[in-house]
Parts: sequence; structure tokens; C-alpha cells
Amino acid sequence: MELVNEVAAKGSKGVELPAELLVQIFLHCLPTDGFPEPSIQAAPILLGRVCTVWRSVTLNTPQLWAQISLSSSLAPPEELYEHGIREWVRRSGNRPLSFEFAEHRNPHRWAPIFMRTLQPEAHRWKAVRIRTACHCIDGIVDLLCSPGKTPMLTDLRVLDPVFRKNTPIACAPQLSTIHLVSMDTTIVGKGRLDALLSIT
Repeated sequence: MELVNEVAAKGSKGVELPAELLVQIFLHCLPTDGFPEPSIQAAPILLGRVCTVWRSVTLNTPQLWAQISLSSSLAPPEELYEHGIREWVRRSGNRPLSFEFAEHRNPHRWAPIFMRTLQPEAHRWKAVRIRTACHCIDGIVDLLCSPGKTPMLTDLRVLDPVFRKNTPIACAPQLSTIHLVSMDTTIVGKGRLDALLSIT
């Protein structure tokens, strides 16, 4: 992120780099220990606010938008939040999509937004991380457990110790990694998980 600060200080003409190199730099600005949050203070949104060139590069690099961490704790007004999440997902193009539900416990009204945004993209879900047992994930888990809905899913991590689900994953042909913190292993069940390499 030092380059971001340097360009912001010098102006848009301070550093001129080929677009291909900028893409590689921007990808390295994404978090390595999780998925990026939709925040103006973090990549990729922050990168697009530096100058017009960087904005063009970010908007035309679907890889930057192929991961997202969703939370209800700092969400703006409902209409604005839904528009923002939809736009983020749209920018990811047809890339495999990875997302995370951040840890939270409080009741909220975001479940329909998450479903309306993510459900149509279930065919390209790649990695799903669940850090909450909140009702907002119910529809997402239902899709995970529906045969044929998530053909590209390779990684599933349930990271909330109180997570409970009575329906197992029926079929996920590409699913190779499952990580469960919860003692409830029902979600693994006896489904067709032909590519499974690791359960922890």
C-alpha cells in the first residue's frame, strides 16, 4: 500500500506504470488472511479513488472483485448497501466468486440482500467462509446443500462454533476442502464429494 500513499501524495502523474504491472500490484494489495471488505479505506475500492488511471484499471480487473467479506455491523442504508454489493459482484464478471460472512450475532435485515445478490451467482461460488450462526446465512446454506447448485465450490469453511445445520451437502463435485470449527458435522453428511481431499 506504500505505492498508493505515494501516488496520492504526488497526484495522478506522480507514478506512471503499465496497466499490466498495476494489476499485479493491486492484486498484492488485497488481504492475504481473508477477503476484502467493501470499504473506501481498503483495496480494491481505495485503489480506484487515487486517480482516473487507477480507477480504470480497477474497474477492468475482475480478479480484484472476485472476493468479498460481508458484514451487517457497519452497513449503510439498505438501498445503498444492496446497490454497492450488487455492483461489487457485477465487477467480478464471470470469475469464480469467493465470499465470507463476517462474525456477528445481532439480528438485522440484511438476509434478503445477501440472498438476492449471491443466489443468482451460486453456479460460480468458489470459496465460502461462514463466521456466524446468524439467520442471514440460512438461504446460503440451503443452496450449499442443494444438488447441482454450486458446481464450482472448492473450499467451504464453517468457522462459528455454534453453527448448526440438519441438512448435509448433497453434491459438490469440485469441493476439495472442508474446515469445521463447529462440532456439528451434519453438513458433511453422506453426499457426493468426489474431489474431497481434506476435512479438518
